[in-house]
Amino acid sequence: ADFAGNYNDPGYSTLTLCASTPMPSTDCTAVLGAFSPFYSVYNSTTPELYAIISSPWISYLRLVHRDRNVFALHGTSLFPHGYGKDMSPFEAELTDTSDDTTPLTVEFVVEDGKVKGFAMNGFVGETTELQRLGGSIKETAEVWFEKL
Repeated sequence: ADFAGNYNDPGYSTLTLCASTPMPSTDCTAVLGAFSPFYSVYNSTTPELYAIISSPWISYLRLVHRDRNVFALHGTSLFPHGYGKDMSPFEAELTDTSDDTTPLTVEFVVEDGKVKGFAMNGFVGETTELQRLGGSIKETAEVWFEKL
């Protein structure tokens, strides 16, 4: 829940990460409701974060905790009310979770007890030039979202 909140990247706009809390915001209630037919958002044994994203390929993000400040990133399209005449909920996940050799990840940066932002990595599928040169998580990120 400490990582939940609003983040911004100029290329992707503002993103609200939602955690299942006893009293989520109105925006987060809608996000968690969209995920609830597919995942145990309120009873998960692994910490997860959820978000709506404006993209032509996916409509939602699900972040699943892996280790410390690192989460696996899953991009998906959810249809909680079905599509067309078929009202059965279904999901069309874009990311292949069967191969962990080049996973999509989110890593949060926390300084002085405050979340500064998070890096998204793994889209390129190999080490980038920025990552080869080294630097901070923010400097080597494929995409960087600043905490608002």
